[in-house]
Amino acid sequence: MRVARYGAGRTNQKFYFCKIALEQCEAAVDDAHKQAHYEAAVFHLHGAFLAFLQELSRFYKLSPQLVTTEAIRLALEAKGQVSPEISQLQAVETHDAWLGQLQKMFFEYQLAVDPIEPQPEAELPDSLIVRVVTMSEEPALDITRVQTWYKQLQRLITDFRQEMVEF
Repeated sequence: MRVARYGAGRTNQKFYFCKIALEQCEAAVDDAHKQAHYEAAVFHLHGAFLAFLQELSRFYKLSPQLVTTEAIRLALEAKGQVSPEISQLQAVETHDAWLGQLQKMFFEYQLAVDPIEPQPEAELPDSLIVRVVTMSEEPALDITRVQTWYKQLQRLITDFRQEMVEF
């Protein structure tokens, strides 16, 4: 079986981008750059998960637009099929499990932070620039946690790919 047949290249590319973002996050010297690279790592890692769902959809000959484990499960159920990969993914997608935490963080970064009362910049009183969010309001960066999620997702996908063989 050729893994590339199911679109594994995109998943691998997202893993690579995540790795680069994590390296840049560790090397960044100021908070803004650290935050930017940290969020990029989370986005790319979540993108790797979504790309793998497309791989699964292609493997099971479903629409690659199915981008949730539940949508894939329901589509397979309609065909009278069951996916062990989807069952395992759904088990680690719960709120307390690592994949659920990754998804939660991804979606939190999609939302705008509740603004504080806008205040003009002190050094530019006549300026139209208004500080709405300060870096201290951002959640603490936990690079080790994202690195752990990276390893867990990569290991899980590698194991799944070894089992995804057509006979």
